[in-house]
Amino acid sequence: MRATKSHLASAAWYLAVVAAITLPWFLAPGYLFFTDFVFGPHTPIRWAQNGAPLVALLRFLALALPASLVQKLLLASLVATLLAAGERLARAFVDDRWLARVVSLFFVFNPFVYDRVGYGQVTVVLGLAFATLALGELVRIERPDAWKRFLRAGIWFGLAVQMSPHFAFIGGLIGAAWLVAAFANKAFWTRRFFLALAIVPCVILSLNANWVFRVGKSGGTMIPIAASGNYSAFQTSGTSGADALANVLMLSGFWGKDQGRYADLTAFRENWGRSFLVLVPVMALGLWSAWRDPKRRPLAAALVVAALAAAFLAVGVRLPVARDVSLWMFAHVPGYNGMRETQKWAAAEVIAYGTLLAWGMARLFQTKRVRDNRRVTLVASGAVIVLFAPLLLLGLNGSVKPVEYPDDWQTLSASLESSGCAGSTLFLPWHMYMGFSWIGRVVANPAEEFFPCRVIQGTNMEWNGIYDNSGSTKGAAVEAWLRSGGNDAAGIEPYDVRRIILAKDADWNEYAWIDARPEWKLVSETETLRVYEPVP
Repeated sequence: MRATKSHLASAAWYLAVVAAITLPWFLAPGYLFFTDFVFGPHTPIRWAQNGAPLVALLRFLALALPASLVQKLLLASLVATLLAAGERLARAFVDDRWLARVVSLFFVFNPFVYDRVGYGQVTVVLGLAFATLALGELVRIERPDAWKRFLRAGIWFGLAVQMSPHFAFIGGLIGAAWLVAAFANKAFWTRRFFLALAIVPCVILSLNANWVFRVGKSGGTMIPIAASGNYSAFQTSGTSGADALANVLMLSGFWGKDQGRYADLTAFRENWGRSFLVLVPVMALGLWSAWRDPKRRPLAAALVVAALAAAFLAVGVRLPVARDVSLWMFAHVPGYNGMRETQKWAAAEVIAYGTLLAWGMARLFQTKRVRDNRRVTLVASGAVIVLFAPLLLLGLNGSVKPVEYPDDWQTLSASLESSGCAGSTLFLPWHMYMGFSWIGRVVANPAEEFFPCRVIQGTNMEWNGIYDNSGSTKGAAVEAWLRSGGNDAAGIEPYDVRRIILAKDADWNEYAWIDARPEWKLVSETETLRVYEPVP
């Protein structure tokens, strides 16, 4: 009976927190459109890229459930996974289950998670959750023969890297911090310990074999960036280098917020940072408490150093010394150019801060006055944490609302599917990100996610001086064809373009020249689309 009651309380807690963030999305039909995350019934599975297993899982679920519901369930699961990860880590240091649950709120309600969810970088947040779960396993290793914990840690780290390759570095920093702390305990210096430790990289590589081979074959390049000037386009946000450092220390500084595509948390000056100032003394108390414990002292020191190193790397090109280090790493460390947007390093700070907070809260609740007012303190502590990123509540404060694909999109999709969908479909206007009148905001082009045919769409991100750094030969061929007004068609012939879909959005009027091309004819026109096919 007692166990059942505990399970019910746990389920109610998770449901309440998840609903507080995602419930508005479930109350209306339609898909959710973020800048970097759009979804549809035909989202392609690219097995040679990271994240492919997740897309495959979503496509499988979409066989039984509406794809729009699957997308919402993914976001709800994201919040639940963050909570579970935070609670798992906190429970290694906190006996009080409800106190651990309050601490777990920090892993959800922080600027790093808010910015990434607001922009639609769901896999980055999943990477944070899985890396936190991995550390939650490692801190429970008390004997050098605890190979099961190493195995689970390897699985979680492997999934973190699968979701976001950046966690090969971020997770590596967290793992190294734990390893240094473990070596400080002489009992771990055994042959069995090193044999068990060898499990971790093997598991990580196994879980990422689908894309690691491709990256290795290309010489370790994850993102083809031509010049260091590109790194400035993705630099950590701030009015100055010092301001960027302050942002990073407060888990903010993501460049995407400056595009105005979701509410900027830091713009709410009446709230921004105040709750963090309340949490800092509790984290400091946690550090002091752990430092007094000989068993925890090495981990506390290692995590503080890791957090400082992460902050230094997160600032990136914004400060002189950090800039030199970052540019050297971009040029010489295999795969590090994928960390072109260095603020992602703040994920390591989230984990370190969360651990310090767990220690601090545990120490705080040892005092008689706090114990005597336990429930009030729990509620107040939870409120302070939530206020660190309150705009997550109610569907990102209502800034992202469910939207259905237009009727003419659905009609055309059904027609293409019934006809066998031969060849490729070129979708115009040629933009990687564009505003759609029926969405009401700029998002990643969703054509590839929605239409059943093989879709060729814009690879040009057009941001902060960068037009296109995808390195796509297909995109370059289409660009050449567009610049020539359709005269240079040789480049796109290998891609077997059987139709052109022109959405009546953005600069679609600039494509009027297609009507004058003798090899193309307009076969249908609807409220939001024009469809062209080759002349027989």
